[in-house]
Amino acid sequence: MQDSHENPADRGRQKNANASVTRRKTFYLLNALGMHPTYADIKQKFNFPEHTNTASPTLNLSGLQGSLSSLLAAQLFNDTGVPFLIIGSQASFDIYDNDLPGLLGPATVHTVSDELPAALGALSENRAAVLLADFDDVVTPLQNPEGSEKRLFRLEKDQEAGYTTLTDFLAENGYNRMEFVEEEGQFSTRGSIVDIFPFGSREPVRMEFFGDTVTSIRSFDTNSQLSGAQLDAVVLTGNFFSEKHHDDDKGPSWCLLDYLPPETMILIDDIVSFNAFKKKAAVEKKLEGFPCLCINRLEKQTLDFHSEAQTKLNANFKLFARELNREKPDKRHTVFVGRSKKEIEELVEFVSEEARDIRRTIPVEFNWVALNLHSGFVFNGLDVYTESDIFGKLHTHKSHKKRA
Repeated sequence: MQDSHENPADRGRQKNANASVTRRKTFYLLNALGMHPTYADIKQKFNFPEHTNTASPTLNLSGLQGSLSSLLAAQLFNDTGVPFLIIGSQASFDIYDNDLPGLLGPATVHTVSDELPAALGALSENRAAVLLADFDDVVTPLQNPEGSEKRLFRLEKDQEAGYTTLTDFLAENGYNRMEFVEEEGQFSTRGSIVDIFPFGSREPVRMEFFGDTVTSIRSFDTNSQLSGAQLDAVVLTGNFFSEKHHDDDKGPSWCLLDYLPPETMILIDDIVSFNAFKKKAAVEKKLEGFPCLCINRLEKQTLDFHSEAQTKLNANFKLFARELNREKPDKRHTVFVGRSKKEIEELVEFVSEEARDIRRTIPVEFNWVALNLHSGFVFNGLDVYTESDIFGKLHTHKSHKKRA
């Protein structure tokens, strides 16, 4: 006989006590994409990993919902090992900007709007990098790419760099000497100490010299002027921006595309917005010869990934229970993407109780990937939910400053 004083929530916990959450690596998601036939078609048409195509085809893609486009970019970058430029509308830019640092590492991903010098520095040093740009970033006037390596100055602790050599570099590459450093492109000197706020950097650096030898490199706070973390090395970049402006549709003499190695892969997302861009013709002309992927989010293309958009639940857990109930006959694998396994386990417990209240059966095996993705999707047997899908909130990994 059932105890009349038993808490209904306790019965729900008992009934779903066998529900389990298994942690999966990021590869779990990337592999589902990498094994899809459409991805195999892309590999064949671009002929990588050999990457010996001379035709540099343009491929039109569709069916990439939510953060699946970020997974595609990450998988292609890992498979090819070549630099990547993603050109996006504001909506798609936000997805890649949120997702790719977690998928590839923050040191690999550079937003052109506020990290252009660091991005061009990586390309000048032949380091594979992913550059994120909106349409206007691509046509921002830059200086002649010839001699761009001269706009880089690498410093390491205990290096005999030359105090005067450093200050000359700064003066010749667009830095302004100030009494105190407060913003990008400024430097100051006090005896053997040189404070610099490098172009494209999020924080300034303070270097101490003994003669011409660097004895210390630290970050510091512009408000308190107090030194912070020790650094082993720093790469200073000069000002790559040109003072010349253009108002016509022809575009600038030199822009970001002129700095890219010929093997760079271009991803345009989305092509509908790009077709409406005023300077589209100028960009297309400079894109000739690059391998290019164009994502169409409105019309189905030959290369289609057949994914579906994830349901936005807005913390409606009864609706969530119904959605999970639908997954069982389809034999889809439920994947939660979020930072905390404890939060996911509590979520599973709570939704299980809601399922009992509305007499629904939900899966007892759940998967969890410790990532911060922008939005989920249904794809290739996976039903992927992110925090924004479930709760309507999105954790952003960083803030950006936008050039005026």
